[in-house]
Amino acid sequence: MLKWDTSSLIRVGGQLAVKINAIKNLSGQEKQKLICQILKTVLQDVEKQEKAEAGKTEEEKVAIGAQFASLRQAVDDVIPASLDLAISAARGKLDLKKVKMSVWVRYFSCCARSVVTVLVSNNVISQAQAKQATEALAAVETKAADAAEKYDAAKAEEEKKPEEQKEEDKTRFEQVNPMHQEAASSQEPPKQE
Repeated sequence: MLKWDTSSLIRVGGQLAVKINAIKNLSGQEKQKLICQILKTVLQDVEKQEKAEAGKTEEEKVAIGAQFASLRQAVDDVIPASLDLAISAARGKLDLKKVKMSVWVRYFSCCARSVVTVLVSNNVISQAQAKQATEALAAVETKAADAAEKYDAAKAEEEKKPEEQKEEDKTRFEQVNPMHQEAASSQEPPKQE
């Protein structure tokens, strides 16, 4: 049986994408949505099967529920971004410097949640510790996502400016930034007498 974690979600999501891409009458967004729906349905079925296995304690069932809730959240957070990146790479348009900050935040937060899930499933941390870690991660993710969205918006606004305005802003920055002035003066060649 497949061990479900974030990496297996991405792998299976990629395999589904190959199959679903053959459907011609769906848009890219509709294909993405279908992939996410299929993954969530599979996760729900596997969760039910794991909880129904003989001999599972109530605590184990709660841990299984938490694990699969985290995986369903990962489907929403990571699969669309992963598919977008895969499509960009396939089209030769993948430039990691141009990946939005908000996408990086989703990837890293998903990885962190996956670590918590793995630690719980291997009995390295307790369910109570996992709950605390998950709550802390949620708070950090919210703040990081908000900051990333603001950063992405500011960057998009900056890219809309005409080149002339960008040069003016750069010149203005260089004039008022003392560190830039020091760096510029230290690069001047020594005067010859």
